[in-house]
Amino acid sequence: MRIFRTLLSTAVFLLVAVVAYGQLSDQQVISEVKRLQATGASQQQILTELAAKGVTREQAERIYADYQAQGAAQTGTVVNTESRTRELSEPVEPEVIVVQETPSRGPISVFGKNLFASKNLTFQPNMNMPTPENYELGTGDEVIIDIWGNSELTVRQTISPDGYINVTNIGPIYLQGMDVKEASAKIKTAFGRIYSDLRSTHPRTFIKTSVGNVRSIKVNIMGEVVLPGTYTLSSFASVFHALYSAGGINDIGSLRNVKVFRKGQLEKQVDVYDYLLSGDSSGDIILKENDIVKVEPYTKRVQITGQVKRPMIYEMLENEPMSRLIEYAGGFTSDAYKKNVQLTRLGTTERKVYTVEMIQYESFALQDGD
Repeated sequence: MRIFRTLLSTAVFLLVAVVAYGQLSDQQVISEVKRLQATGASQQQILTELAAKGVTREQAERIYADYQAQGAAQTGTVVNTESRTRELSEPVEPEVIVVQETPSRGPISVFGKNLFASKNLTFQPNMNMPTPENYELGTGDEVIIDIWGNSELTVRQTISPDGYINVTNIGPIYLQGMDVKEASAKIKTAFGRIYSDLRSTHPRTFIKTSVGNVRSIKVNIMGEVVLPGTYTLSSFASVFHALYSAGGINDIGSLRNVKVFRKGQLEKQVDVYDYLLSGDSSGDIILKENDIVKVEPYTKRVQITGQVKRPMIYEMLENEPMSRLIEYAGGFTSDAYKKNVQLTRLGTTERKVYTVEMIQYESFALQDGD
């Protein structure tokens, strides 16, 4: 009986305390939590203190839910909502868990593959430029001959299918296959027969040959391109513009082995990586009528990930070692461990893992799929 009376007295005391302190507002509850945290009180002590001051479970859960909503709206963080169903024995201190996601790099792509599929990089030849002296004339090109000085004359002639222009009082002049410099010399000789001053030591009559409208050429684009076929291009068009016109390289096409055939012979083998990595555009030659551009399938692709500056898939030539792959990837980042790298290789029946030491970078041979 004595124990029962003691418990009853204690219950009455707590009820009075709840009534006495049950008028705390939400803001007062938050302020009280912050004050107790500042004194170093534990979460259990804070819970006990709040309960003693009349903070009910419902009020605590409501304040916590409001706190969550305000925090998420202000900072965009992702919060843990499991606490809404916690028992009173667990702390009611707001707990915000920030979920930090590593920025996604997207799917690993093949370095350079999209070069000829970009709408902003067409390699369209510039038609508003002087015709280069090494430009080879052909059927359909317009030749402009200007004479000034003691005599003035302008002649505009289009090269005929048989390779001639026909000038009044002079006759036909064969220009097919000549470059502009050679054609200029031949035209000057032909006009010198009626304008003798052109050939004097101190001439007072002058002549200049230029090209007006240029012809179109037909080029066959074959192999591993998106849209193989025969294309009509400007006679100023280059290999890169032809690849762009054909939609670029397809999924198995090579960027390191693009071949240009002319009159049945290999004219040029183009490595696009020379242009991408070294700025060397010497392989981007001007095409000629009936040239064939052929893209071969790739032979070796290797993926590099981790602490390098440009983690991607790179097409490798047969004799290129690990060091060249690292160079293609822009080198190591500042926080990379450079003394060795781990290489995974698919064998016939199993996966093999190698640790390649720095001293081996210059000689370690890579395989397709590494």
